[in-house]
Amino acid sequence: FSFDENILYPAALTLLIFQTLLAAGSLFIRRMLVVKRKLHLTARILNEAVAFEWLSVLLRTAYYAEYAKSGRAPKALDTMSRIFHGVADVEMVLLLIFLGKGWTVVRRKLSVHGRVKLAVFGTTYGVASFAALVWSRMNYNPATIAFAYDGYPGALVGALRAAAALWFLYAIRGTRRTFSSKKRFFFRLQWTGAVWLAATPVCILIAHVCEDPFRRKTFEVSDAAVFALGQAVLTALYNPATRFNKGFPFHGHDAAGLGMKRSRDKERHGDALRGRASSSPPPGKKVPGPVPPHLPASVSGKLILDDELERTHLKRVRRINKALVDRVATLQNHSVELHDALAMVEVPEKFADAPAPRRP
Repeated sequence: FSFDENILYPAALTLLIFQTLLAAGSLFIRRMLVVKRKLHLTARILNEAVAFEWLSVLLRTAYYAEYAKSGRAPKALDTMSRIFHGVADVEMVLLLIFLGKGWTVVRRKLSVHGRVKLAVFGTTYGVASFAALVWSRMNYNPATIAFAYDGYPGALVGALRAAAALWFLYAIRGTRRTFSSKKRFFFRLQWTGAVWLAATPVCILIAHVCEDPFRRKTFEVSDAAVFALGQAVLTALYNPATRFNKGFPFHGHDAAGLGMKRSRDKERHGDALRGRASSSPPPGKKVPGPVPPHLPASVSGKLILDDELERTHLKRVRRINKALVDRVATLQNHSVELHDALAMVEVPEKFADAPAPRRP
């Protein structure tokens, strides 16, 4: 290895050990979420990002091992490693923005406008990352010691990362202000996500400031370390063992509990309710019977919502209901005034019985 690469192989081995432990922990937490029926889509995205990054680190270590053994290594290993890292990077950036907006945590879906903006941003960021990889491969020269994000595409990736950090902070600020039930999770997520998103632009700037012999290893080691630490913190936040993780995000049991898909149990329950409604007694007549087990405890026939998140959504529904009632009352007042105004108008009989004019 040359001076600018002398620490890359030991760093890759260390990172491979850490990433392997992280991947095993991610699989273990995924299993716990499956058992508790809380494996939401954002948790799956995180598992995929960890798996892609593990493949990236594995191929990178194999590349350096072959280079240390024979002095030559196939460029395909390094290229595939960077592609897998790019996929994991795009998934992590989108995941943080999803969580900042509260998707699957306090919101079961995002607005159409928000989904379009996320799709455009994700596509642009992915294309810029791929362009930076192609640029580094086309202009690679060991004499200049270029690194992955050297050049204009790398500057674009850094700018998009900075924009994603600002967008993330703006989104999570609005979510924390609206929903206070998950303040522990969002407080930790805010600092973790902001530092992680801002790390890549900072690493790019530091690499450009460094001298040529230190540029590549400074960027690759610092960027890989921050990337792995960010994934580790997010994986720990998804740990469903609430005894150790007071900020566990999910209150719903699964995607069906958040209304994102229709499960078989829900369909059978809906069929049972429709069958019960078809055979219901006349209005005003009460038929005694046991309380369904899925309903919470009740006092005087009213449901008790023990979950703070459900009470927050109930308050929003009540505000919407009040606004609808006020608007309906205003419409009724206007209707009465219009009726009184028409009652004051006297139309002669010859005009009242006249046929309506024909339309051309």
